[in-house]
Amino acid sequence: YSERNVAAFQALAESLSETSRFSETEVLSQVSLAKQFNLTNREAAKLIATSVDLAQVTGKDLNTVVLQLGQTFSGTTGRLSRQFPEIKNLTKAQLENGVAVDILAKKYKGFAEQGLQTFNGLKAQASNTMELLKEVLGGAISDNPAILLVFREFTDLMRELIVYVRENKQAVADFVKD
Repeated sequence: YSERNVAAFQALAESLSETSRFSETEVLSQVSLAKQFNLTNREAAKLIATSVDLAQVTGKDLNTVVLQLGQTFSGTTGRLSRQFPEIKNLTKAQLENGVAVDILAKKYKGFAEQGLQTFNGLKAQASNTMELLKEVLGGAISDNPAILLVFREFTDLMRELIVYVRENKQAVADFVKD
């Protein structure tokens, strides 16, 4: 890969990590898989972006969706045609030219971002963001006694909150409802 292509895939990973439950690392790991289908960089990027949305729709992991959707470029729909009947009747030539990805990209665009409107989606994104922060800051954060103390206190606070909620479920439910 050229530096420009690496930068483009990095930008794609950053963008998708901001609008989905997937981390930059998860997205970047799909580039080599997508390229195994002999796709152009543009096709690989579209395959990955569409797969992020479809993973939200199907509940499958990103790697599985990239693999299944990528196989459409070989002229077969496999299991995908059962889940997505709109691609069932495409010809081999249409599949090889990426029409399945085009159809699914258009229909399901934005579903990954909608997944961030759920607790689990936001939790996954927060976790990914913390991992990225640790990666970016390296040892400066993971070895810093003050930061470790903050995390320890935060964890203790969350445990106390869990105990309180368990002991006062009805009061908490009433409070949240209001």
